[in-house]
Order: sequence, then structure tokens, then C-alpha cells
Amino acid sequence: MAPSSEILASAQPDPEFLEACPLPHQNAPPLPANVAIPTLRATSNKHKNEARDALGGPPSNLTERDIEIPVRDGSSILAYVYAPSDVVPGDELPIFLFFHGGGFCLGTRHDDMESNRILAVKAGIIIVCLDYHLAPEHPFPQAIHDGVDALHWIAQNPTQVHPSASPSAGLVIGGTSAGANIANGVVYLNRDLGSPAKVTGQFLGVGPLLPPPCVPEKYKDDYVSHEQNKDVTIPPEELARAFVGKNDESLY
Repeated sequence: MAPSSEILASAQPDPEFLEACPLPHQNAPPLPANVAIPTLRATSNKHKNEARDALGGPPSNLTERDIEIPVRDGSSILAYVYAPSDVVPGDELPIFLFFHGGGFCLGTRHDDMESNRILAVKAGIIIVCLDYHLAPEHPFPQAIHDGVDALHWIAQNPTQVHPSASPSAGLVIGGTSAGANIANGVVYLNRDLGSPAKVTGQFLGVGPLLPPPCVPEKYKDDYVSHEQNKDVTIPPEELARAFVGKNDESLY
């Protein structure tokens, strides 16, 4: 059965969006063939570091610092914390645990720095950006386990994140792209574990949440975006497969 006309129509960009942000007439170039992920990672980090250097240090109304969060294997992972600098003793600010994108294989806790700075100040929240373990060195479910461990530690030790960090004021989990996928997995696993860490909200930005093999039968005819965008998928399929690992292809 062909997909419905309504589904197909939803793939057309809104005219107002096209006027404000004209789309190119060709796809972005694909990832170079046969380039090792560590090489892609190094190149990506180099360009992002240059962009951050151009951005400069934190504004006067914001504080930023690294913290270490223990995880289940006995090691620690880093997280970068953004917090408004105008808080006073007794203030209780919500916490936003954020996962960067990068196809599960790229990226660092410093990604999305500009937008996180704006969000922390304008929303008056504490943002914790996690340096979760990356594939293929650490395939699924390592990143989700890192996220759950970080969530539980933050919920139990909020003042080690920031003196004004308060889960009772709000504990939101989110991310962009692959980070949104991880964030969603963390929320569900936290629920299934019966954890006392109460998540009060989610932010899932352009997250790949439903791989084709997981689509319910009754919706498969309408699930056409994966095929329509197979050459421009974000994250690219090879990065997603690296996250899953060789032993669990069915999970992709």
C-alpha cells in the first residue's frame, strides 16, 4: 500500500521556512569513504575547537566548569556545567542533563556551547553536558549506561554540580540528534529500573528514535522518510551501526 497523501505532504518544507532559510538544491557531501572514525573525530573536534575559540570565554552572567561523575565500572566521565552567575544563596534552579550529538561516535561535552550558554541564562537553569563514551570503542549500551549513572549521581548529589542545582525544581533530560536517542533511552531505562530519580521533562531535538526494523507493521507503509532521506541521514548509517556494534546488528 502506498503512503497516504497526508504523510507525503508533511515532507514539504513550509513556505515561510523556505523564504527565511532557502534550502540548497543539492545534498551535503557524504562522509568520505573508508575514513576511520578516529580520523573523523579528530577533524571534527579540530574545527569545533576553532569555532569555540572564536566564540570566546563565558559571558559575565554565566559560570562554566568541568566536573567528574562516577560511572558503574569504577571510572569517571567529565561533564561541562553551565550556570547563571547571578544566583543568590537559597535559589533553587532546575537541572538539564544534556547529551551532545555526533552519530554516537563523534562530539564532546563542549558541543552546542553557544546555544547552551543562551539557554542557561535565559531559562535560569543549570545545564550538565555529559562526555559519554563513544562508539565504536564503546558500543551500545555504554552511552545509555553512562547517562543513567550520571542521572542517578546528579539526583543524589545536586550541590556537587552547583550549590543552587535542585532536582525538586526540575530535572530535564535531553539532547540533539544521536544525543536525543541516548536521552530517550536513559529516561525509559530510569523508569524501568524503578529509580527514585524523578525526571520532570524531556527535550529531544531531531532524534533518530525509531529504526525501520522497530516500526509497527500497521505503520510501515507510511514510514517513508528513511528511504527518502537515505543519502542525507543524520547520523549517517555507518556511524549508527558503529554504535550498535558487530554483535547486535538486529538492534539497529
